[in-house]
Amino acid sequence: MLKLIIKNISWLFSEKLLSMLVALVTMWVLARHLGPDDFGTLNYLLAIIAMLGPIVVLGLNSIVVRELNNQPQSNDKIISTVICFRLIGALIGAFLYFCFAYFSDGISDVDEVALYILGFASIFKGLNGLEFWFQAKVCVRYNWVVHAYCLMSNLPPFS
Repeated sequence: MLKLIIKNISWLFSEKLLSMLVALVTMWVLARHLGPDDFGTLNYLLAIIAMLGPIVVLGLNSIVVRELNNQPQSNDKIISTVICFRLIGALIGAFLYFCFAYFSDGISDVDEVALYILGFASIFKGLNGLEFWFQAKVCVRYNWVVHAYCLMSNLPPFS
């Protein structure tokens, strides 16, 4: 069992490393294409993401994995409840993104569209509650493959 746990931890660790690498490459590409005035706008968008991101997640990650292990007979109920709660949080987060985009004065049209896109994308973030089942069953490898594919497909072009 210890070998399985160590393997699971290594999959989780490598996913975080891949995620940081993709973020680093994305920021490098953005830095090459943005002007000095655009960094303030980028910081504005990142600050909004940092404020509204926890609303979507609701802090349920470790609680759900623990409950899935403690109550295996209720896995369906727990997963469906988590997905519903996260979807509600994602809809609230999307609404707040839309409010920021609509009511913010002095932002450009591109930033407004970016906030609308972020709001729409946050809805899908609320649907990834099924990954907790994979974490509870100590088979994160499948989840890693999906995340790696999504991360690699979102890499910006290097031109």
